[in-house]
Amino acid sequence: MIKDTSGEDHLAKSREKYNDLHFVRGYEGKYYEQLKINGGNYNGFLLGTANVFSKELSQVLTLSVGQQSLEAKKISDHLDKIIQPVFKLASEVPHSNAFTITNKAFDHFKAHGVQPPQAGIKTLYKLKSIPIAVLEAAYKALDRSNFSEKGYLK
Repeated sequence: MIKDTSGEDHLAKSREKYNDLHFVRGYEGKYYEQLKINGGNYNGFLLGTANVFSKELSQVLTLSVGQQSLEAKKISDHLDKIIQPVFKLASEVPHSNAFTITNKAFDHFKAHGVQPPQAGIKTLYKLKSIPIAVLEAAYKALDRSNFSEKGYLK
């Protein structure tokens, strides 16, 4: 299994060199288009992304297998609108991993429910906090999209 973190899908686009590898997609987006079953280069999704958005990504896979392309693409596009602004902000945090920050920001709300964030959530390496701007962006994106789960830790 391999995760192409180039942001440009360099490894995934050169699959002929890596035929025996299973490619997984993270927070880069375009989940429908990038699935191998839909003509893309990826076999599935990175665990962190799939854990946070398991219901939605499972629907994209199921609908793709069932050849319900319009509905699968609609869900994928909806996820892009939620994830991409947060991933972009996380990418601007110096000396950090944007995938990790994005995942931890969204997972915070999946764990505790979608409610206004508070500063000082220390889940990053060496007990660093998730930047409040990233948490606020994740909260607004989830709230706007009517994610109303109470949280798996509640």
